[in-house]
Amino acid sequence: MKRSLCLLIFLLLTVAADAGAVEFGFNVYGLSYHPARRDYYGRPFNEVNPGLGINVILHEGRHAILFSEGGSYDDSFHQHARYLSLGYKYKLLPFFSAGMNVGYYHSRSVNYNRPVLAPVPMASLRIKFVSANVVYMPSYWGLNWFPAWGGYLTFYFFNTKND
Repeated sequence: MKRSLCLLIFLLLTVAADAGAVEFGFNVYGLSYHPARRDYYGRPFNEVNPGLGINVILHEGRHAILFSEGGSYDDSFHQHARYLSLGYKYKLLPFFSAGMNVGYYHSRSVNYNRPVLAPVPMASLRIKFVSANVVYMPSYWGLNWFPAWGGYLTFYFFNTKND
C-alpha cells in the first residue's frame, strides 16, 4: 500500500509541476454508503474506508476547476483499492462545485481484479483550505454490481495562485 501511494503521489506531483499547478492537497478517505446494504452473500458492506491520496488543482478559473487526484484506500469489500484520475468541476457557487472525475481504478473487488476506466460524478463544498467531497460510484454491468456513495476530505496545503 505504501509503495503504490508513493508512486501515485510522485506521478501526480510530476504532472502537476509540468502543468504549473495552482494548488496541492491531501485527501483523507473515508466513508461510503451502499443502498443495497449487503453483498451477494448477505454480508454488510465495509462503510469505513480509510486511506490517503493527493489532489492537484491544475487550473482554476472563474467558473471551472480542472484537477487530478489519486489515492489508496480500503474498499467496501475490505480490499485494497487505488486510483488515478482527471476531473472537471463547475462552480455553482463560490464555495460549491459539481462535476465529473474520470479515473483509472484498480481493486480486487471490481472488474474481476482488472483495472477499469470509469466516470465518477462528484460534488465538493469548500471552505478556506478544506473541501468536503461526495462521489457516486454507479453500478456498471459486469464491472461493479453495487452502486455506492463515498465521502472524503481534501486539505489544501500549498497554493501557487496570485491572490
